[in-house]
Amino acid sequence: MENQKQKQKKYKNSLPKRLSNIFFVLFFCIFSAFTLIAYSSTNYFLLKKEKQSVFQAVNIVRVRLSEVDSNFTLGT
Repeated sequence: MENQKQKQKKYKNSLPKRLSNIFFVLFFCIFSAFTLIAYSSTNYFLLKKEKQSVFQAVNIVRVRLSEVDSNFTLGT
């Protein structure tokens, strides 16, 4: 009997179960949104960096090809 009273008292002091569930769902949604934003921004910056390095490599190849073209003469 005393255990029941202690449990009831403890339950009255804690948040109602419904409110507790709402807090959990709200926390989970905020955490998921933050994770999604972090993931997408990381992907964006990594792809941007990779695109820049590919563009740089293409420019190096272009310069080398233009040097070959300017040095190349047809033997007549």
